[in-house]
Amino acid sequence: MKTKWILPFTFLAALFTACNDDINQIGTSINDTFLSIIEDSTFSQQITVTSIPVEAIPNRTLTQLIGAIDMPGYGTLQSGFMTQLVPYQQLNFNAIYEGIVDSLVVTFTFPGNAFTGDSLAPMQLTVYELEKELPAQLLSNIDPEAEGYVDLSKPIGQTSYSASNLDTRAATTNPAYKTIEVKLSDELRDRLFEACKADPEAMMDIDYFASVFPGIYVRNTFGQGSVANISQTIMGWCYKRRVYNSSGEVIQVTDEDGTRRDSIVSTSVPTYMFTNAVPSINILKSTPADDIRQAVAAGRAIIQGPVGYDALLHFPTRNIIQTYTDALTASTTVGMLNAVTLNIPVITRNNNTTPPPYLLLMRKGGYVYNSNGELTETGRNIFFSDKLLPDGKNYFYAAYNSASHTYNFGNIREFITSIIEKDPNPGNPQANEELLLVPVTISSETLSTGALSITSVTPYIAKPSQIEIDTENIQLKLVYSTQSE
Repeated sequence: MKTKWILPFTFLAALFTACNDDINQIGTSINDTFLSIIEDSTFSQQITVTSIPVEAIPNRTLTQLIGAIDMPGYGTLQSGFMTQLVPYQQLNFNAIYEGIVDSLVVTFTFPGNAFTGDSLAPMQLTVYELEKELPAQLLSNIDPEAEGYVDLSKPIGQTSYSASNLDTRAATTNPAYKTIEVKLSDELRDRLFEACKADPEAMMDIDYFASVFPGIYVRNTFGQGSVANISQTIMGWCYKRRVYNSSGEVIQVTDEDGTRRDSIVSTSVPTYMFTNAVPSINILKSTPADDIRQAVAAGRAIIQGPVGYDALLHFPTRNIIQTYTDALTASTTVGMLNAVTLNIPVITRNNNTTPPPYLLLMRKGGYVYNSNGELTETGRNIFFSDKLLPDGKNYFYAAYNSASHTYNFGNIREFITSIIEKDPNPGNPQANEELLLVPVTISSETLSTGALSITSVTPYIAKPSQIEIDTENIQLKLVYSTQSE
């Protein structure tokens, strides 16, 4: 539908002053009394949306997933992770009784509600030592054994658990969190302890420590009932230590036979942990349910994550530009492109999944001009690997509105005006019309001015997500103004 108003220009001048575009014929020379404002919603019917498979994603995030699920209406998801660890606390060798450590333990902690599936389902994980250091970037479909990162015949630890199985100490100190504890091999314990004794200062250096101990691979080896979102991975030592009084003297105790000896207690010291300063990758395998695959094959536009489907929008970029430029040419006028608004309604299909909190809108491929005016290649994995952010020109985001069941991208006018000014894909116009909708997590901080600043955009992997695009009710509107002589 098209709507046209004829209004006094002086009434609208202040409104249009805020739209500071430098493209040709953008209204700064309008000096007559009247202008026309046109709202054109017919482009909504020109958008088509399809699902495209997602085989792998770069997902270096602070969330580490372990487990497996099989849910009706969603499919299967299996996850493990490889991670490097950071030394953050040096061992106090003087505190270790008789210089002997009892064990080396790794713990995986997650909030009590940070899991998907059945909290009572029996699960098992196995830990392996990495045989080489992780690069900065990996994709989620990597095969750790085939790529030479692990030897699956050499586990260093294994444990059974359920999402409701609280570690006794964690339940006492912080019942809101759940901990999975794995005792690692005696061989690794002795080897790392000797390395710490040989050069304790060097073992506190991140790079040197990684050369001695590249990290761990945590793999789901039994169960298909839950996936836990690990928020803290810590490896530490367990040993006995003497107990001292307030004067610094060792407390003495008497055994039943009258023998006097030093008071000894068992203790644990967290020494190595995962942080975002070192590489980590979630290894994700997903198979959509049969009914989802059939729906996609029938042409329904479904987004499913963390790996499954993105949505591909066939966006009428050329038609929008042609409509606007024809309006100017036909009337030999000056004009202004005021807005291009996009609102995406969705249908929530599955009570076991959640809509992704945000969707990222970007080109599927081709080129863009970055903030420095440089022509650079673009694409889904490039965006995440290069840690790019929404820029209001090439990359946009929208939050899920649970009341209206929509993702409202607002005014994406600069996507169009930037192409009019300087097309990054002059020989490949299709690159400006194939746009992706990608589930993401947005992290932000509040500046001293009170403004919100986005600090990172990463693939949404926290929970299984699924939505269907309501293709019949997408709202795309072009608003522009012209003034005739």
